[in-house]
Amino acid sequence: MIRINLLKKVSATRRKSRRKPVSARVFVTLGILVFTAAAGIAGYYGYQWYRSSRPQKQNYLVETDYAPTSYKSKRVVEDVVSDGDDSRLVLQESGFINLPYQSLSFEEKLNYEFVYAKQVLDMLGRTMPPGIELETLEMDGYSTIRAVGRGSGRDAVTRTFEAMKRERIVIAPKPATRIAMLTGGAYRFTVSAETNFGLNLKDPLFDRTTVRLPLRNDLEGEVKRFAAAARESGVALAGALKQVGSEKTENYRRFAYTFSAVSSYKDLDRFVLSLYDRKIFCAFNTMRLKAQSPTRIAIQAEVVFTTR
Repeated sequence: MIRINLLKKVSATRRKSRRKPVSARVFVTLGILVFTAAAGIAGYYGYQWYRSSRPQKQNYLVETDYAPTSYKSKRVVEDVVSDGDDSRLVLQESGFINLPYQSLSFEEKLNYEFVYAKQVLDMLGRTMPPGIELETLEMDGYSTIRAVGRGSGRDAVTRTFEAMKRERIVIAPKPATRIAMLTGGAYRFTVSAETNFGLNLKDPLFDRTTVRLPLRNDLEGEVKRFAAAARESGVALAGALKQVGSEKTENYRRFAYTFSAVSSYKDLDRFVLSLYDRKIFCAFNTMRLKAQSPTRIAIQAEVVFTTR
């Protein structure tokens, strides 16, 4: 059996009998060794402290090629431009470009303009509950809408404004937007807003290449198709469309026409949708609606056709 730390104690008498006398030379030698070791350790730590307390010499890198005060390298400019291109690429890959109308490319603007009136009417259909009637509605420049109307009570007007705030528009503050009480408990409101519907790249009719635009020689036929769509939708044109201007933009020609008409709001909505369904690529630069009766509205508009 192995036992640990159980060695027998040696008596003091036996230790004395086995102890040999130690000479003075041994004590002197041990003292010298201990002193030398202590001095060495003290010297090492003292040197380390000395080094750490001294200021360190800095190794400076002297550059002889100084950076220019402005972009001198074409490559630098390309890098900056590529950052913006990358941001647009991310938007395109998401299938939706959420940029203001003014920031879109020309081809993107054409697609935005084509569906603008349709998006405005769709938005009004989502936001205006029963009890709201419009007196006038204006669309300007694919970016601004203004409406004047009345509600049977303040609650209906408030719900309309709250619903509009959830859309892709920014309602202007007072006095452009306001509510006033009328005699009899009804409320009249005026609302002005900046629109930013964005551009849906997944729209079936989105055309980045603009190959769907009519040729210059097909312009007259497109105007006739426009008039036929109005007539078949119940929108009564007050005569033929009148050309009021034209301009050349990049590789395209743009032609502006004005017209007046009368219809119901429902028929106007059907007409605008039919332009989309029939792929009649035009855009309402301005549109002004004024109620003539509870079921009839007067329409004045400027429509733009773009040709290749």
